[in-house]
Amino acid sequence: MDFPRLKSELIEDPQSRGYSDKSPTEQAILINSNYKNVIRPITMAELVIWLIGVDGFYKLQSIQMGHPAYSLAYGFLSIVGNPQIEKLHLDDIRVAQMADALVGLGVFTIEEKNSLFAMATTQTSRANELGLGEVSEGHISEALGGTY
Repeated sequence: MDFPRLKSELIEDPQSRGYSDKSPTEQAILINSNYKNVIRPITMAELVIWLIGVDGFYKLQSIQMGHPAYSLAYGFLSIVGNPQIEKLHLDDIRVAQMADALVGLGVFTIEEKNSLFAMATTQTSRANELGLGEVSEGHISEALGGTY
């Protein structure tokens, strides 16, 4: 356990979680509870399943050279087919821009794009964000030196 990081979180409360008026038990519950959505990386298998579901391989492979979306489609298919790429980070601005451009050029619908991002959306706790793992009441007490 990174006690200095935990102590800093509890005292400074940068996300305004409201630790200061709570017992160590309540603080542990609060720091471990999921509180916000995050975009997780998706595996290539998940991406392939999504592409199959939206007929994406056909859509991307049907784009002819000279079409404004050709380079994007080629790039997207290259990502899917690259064995060195294990996961696609949808929170990478370049990936998001590629998805937006493919929607803007009519390759995918906004609903299809949204379904891709929904698949990658999960919730996280403040403890996970800080890399603390599961925080116990004992961790809280130790980090604060037995006072709260």
